[in-house]
Amino acid sequence: MVREIRVGELFDDFSDNKYKDRDARRLRVHCATPINLHIKGKDRPEWTVTGGSWDASAGYLYNAGSSTADQQIQTPSTFVVGTWEYDLLVEKDTSDPLQAHFMWVDANNYMGHDHRGATTDVVRLWKIVAGTATVLISTAMGLVAGVYETHKITRDSSGNYEIFIDGVSKGTATDVAITSSNKFQFSNPKTSTPSACRIDNVKVY
Repeated sequence: MVREIRVGELFDDFSDNKYKDRDARRLRVHCATPINLHIKGKDRPEWTVTGGSWDASAGYLYNAGSSTADQQIQTPSTFVVGTWEYDLLVEKDTSDPLQAHFMWVDANNYMGHDHRGATTDVVRLWKIVAGTATVLISTAMGLVAGVYETHKITRDSSGNYEIFIDGVSKGTATDVAITSSNKFQFSNPKTSTPSACRIDNVKVY
């Protein structure tokens, strides 16, 4: 019998306390009888800092935020159909928290998602096309600092998107402006009220 374990396009829990020069992931299988295993998926991803300072020494990806420069980190990803998921904790309620730039083609073309707090309090999905932003989903929801949220975005082959916070749908949209990807990026934008953030359990599948 062949058992297949699907790891997916990307999975990172930063349990090696690194975001680059990664340790090999260990797979442990316990079973009563011998089986053949076919492993599908990738090892720990390599992340590249393109702005600011990032750290993973505590077992999660951390950024302190900045009032002077965008803080950005990215990893290669060509994934365009499926699910993007991550756990996020922001340490301070802010209107400009961490953003996920998935299906990132370049700095002027990508899909984006965030949960804005302070007086804004909305969950959003947007697109950047030729440098111009268009909001596709904007749903009212308060942001609670100091608590992890599980963010999830899904997309099918027809360009139907849905976003979830802690398993609850926060809206749907259909758009086909962006259909390819080179990177998956996190960005903690510069703001007068920056917030440190923690990112964990990043999954693309």
